[in-house]
Amino acid sequence: MALAAQVESALSLLLAEAAGRDLAGRLGAPTTQAWLRDRFRLTPHEAAASVRKAQTLHGDGGRAGQRADHLAGALSEGTVLPSQAQAIVDVLESAPASASTSTRRAAEDRLVEDAAVVDAKGLRRLGHRIWEVVDPDSADASEAARLEAAERRAHDRRRLGFLPLGDGMTLVTGRLPDADAAPWCAPRSTRWPLPCPIRQPVPIRGPVANVRRTRWWSSPAGPWPAGTCPTTAASNRGW
Repeated sequence: MALAAQVESALSLLLAEAAGRDLAGRLGAPTTQAWLRDRFRLTPHEAAASVRKAQTLHGDGGRAGQRADHLAGALSEGTVLPSQAQAIVDVLESAPASASTSTRRAAEDRLVEDAAVVDAKGLRRLGHRIWEVVDPDSADASEAARLEAAERRAHDRRRLGFLPLGDGMTLVTGRLPDADAAPWCAPRSTRWPLPCPIRQPVPIRGPVANVRRTRWWSSPAGPWPAGTCPTTAASNRGW
């Protein structure tokens, strides 16, 4: 693992040098990231992460004050693993605007020191905690934005599926945001009852009546109005 860290360090140094000499532009590429993608068949995410790491470790445009010298040295010595180095780079990039250069360096030193006993995930948590102490207002705003984004993702991923089993029962499966599922997680005495059955609009008849159906009907699920529930698949489309 130490050898892998040293190789990663050398590659980052070469990439920073290539970016400083505008190698990508000389080769006809619009950016260093685009050159990496084309030359080494990297994904956009991988190429962007490599460029950001090189800039953080070895500076961008000659701005020595922005270099993570301690982290670069630890990576070259193999005392920090590549995944840990990427975690520390991500933390340093997320520093609040109010963080001074000395504060960034102190955070870097602390994270490099803790890399001896903490994995990459733990370093990210520790780094976020450092920025919460440095700039509580910015941390609160970031947390609010994170929660809002999580709520939007949960809203977009809502789904309910209904599978008639052919024995008078319907199997229901789906995914709901916590707030919408809360009434169903309440104690039985206070659980939200279903006031109406869920019916299949087209009954199953003939020789296939006893065969379990494998076709699902599903749609984005929304909050159910109090005292109501969908009665047919057609009515579900309005959710």
